[in-house]
Amino acid sequence: MAATARTPAKRKPPARRPALPPALPPGDAPVIIGIPVRAEGEELPEPERVPVFQIGETVYTMLAEPPPTMGIAAIDAAARMGGPGFGEMYVLREMMGSAALNALIDAGKKRWLTKAQYEAITTRVRNAAFGLEEDDDPNR
Repeated sequence: MAATARTPAKRKPPARRPALPPALPPGDAPVIIGIPVRAEGEELPEPERVPVFQIGETVYTMLAEPPPTMGIAAIDAAARMGGPGFGEMYVLREMMGSAALNALIDAGKKRWLTKAQYEAITTRVRNAAFGLEEDDDPNR
């Protein structure tokens, strides 16, 4: 049987990515977002808190609304301190407070806290801080 020569299949060139739009459309003036500075001594209302878990008779709470910079502050904490775990600890501490975080850690050491309870608490805090987790992420 004689060998037949094959012509190599033509490869498609890689798809070109569309060019990113400029930061500002040509001719448009930049829009400056003003952030007002509070008067010195002006008292801010306490942020709203909601219950997140209870140990014995003590109810621990978390912020109902996270600060708008929570995500970037968590990334900064992770970058400065050496990894994503530090970012998660930052979020838990900021959202619940040190007393609640320490109580949770203590409950784990004493074996009062189950893995399911811990995951439910931390998932609730993360979802409150960053929004609901999407299940269709192909990178999980």
